[in-house]
Amino acid sequence: MKTSRDLPEEMRALGEKFYTSGDAFVNEFIQKFASQPAPSLIYHYTDDKGLRSILETGTMWLTDIFALNDPAELRHGIEHAIARIAESAKTGAPEFKLFARRFAKIRDGGIERSAHYFVACFSKNGDDLCQWRAYADDGKGFALGFDGNNFEHGFATPSGKPMPNNSTFPVTYDDGQLCEIQDKILGILPEYVSAPRGRGLCDAAINGYMEHLSVCFSVLVFWASLYFKHPAYLNEAEYRFLQIQRSDRPVEGVKYRSRPYSLVRYIEYNWRRFSPGALKEIIIGPAADRRRSETFARDCLHLIGIDETSVDIRFSSIPYRGR
Repeated sequence: MKTSRDLPEEMRALGEKFYTSGDAFVNEFIQKFASQPAPSLIYHYTDDKGLRSILETGTMWLTDIFALNDPAELRHGIEHAIARIAESAKTGAPEFKLFARRFAKIRDGGIERSAHYFVACFSKNGDDLCQWRAYADDGKGFALGFDGNNFEHGFATPSGKPMPNNSTFPVTYDDGQLCEIQDKILGILPEYVSAPRGRGLCDAAINGYMEHLSVCFSVLVFWASLYFKHPAYLNEAEYRFLQIQRSDRPVEGVKYRSRPYSLVRYIEYNWRRFSPGALKEIIIGPAADRRRSETFARDCLHLIGIDETSVDIRFSSIPYRGR
């Protein structure tokens, strides 16, 4: 972890000790999810172009997390932490108030600079009205159903060994759990913030330590926040594939796609190479032309040589018409 050149070794060690203690709290939560089996099927909503691309190229896009449809991605957990540390600072020591103000500044671009986060979003629900509207051409698109266990192992443990930067997990919508994790980390923070007191350190050393401690705290908050979304998105039942790359290095394999007045970063995951046979279902949206959409889906399967009898093509059961 990057540290200041003015930071004495004993203070650097204190920052690392705080990080190790806080990391234990976060990992305790993460392990609850790591021990759960993947859903039997996970679904990815898309339009006709997305369906053809995913099948024809055999790749799935992992998009920069800050360019996803949910504008509160990751920031939801960050804002929780900012609010809770500000509340704690009201009755805390003067140095803790300064630390709280320093941490609050991460909302001004600090989150994006912490690392490169790329995600592919799936759902445990393959026939959800809100997701048809939001992610599948207003109900005219498709939901691709993949074998959850096969797909997960291909991404996270392709050779039987964990990929260090890749992980898969269900997203949590329980703010109570989010607050519980953050409160555990905040509970040990004040003693570390006040650690420079009485040590006779120069201003540069104190500032270096506070910067180091702020980075340690921020990383813990970021890491925990990746597992949470706002409760308003509960219906999505999201299952997330995540790849994290270091912020101090160029992103490996990055590509760009256009969006009005912007370019969106993404990387490709070759699912057909690592999870052959994972595709099990194609659900046609509730507002689609059934005959044309079914023919299109079968043609796409035929185009790449997938036996269409191995993929269940069916129709949404929702009585819905597009806007």
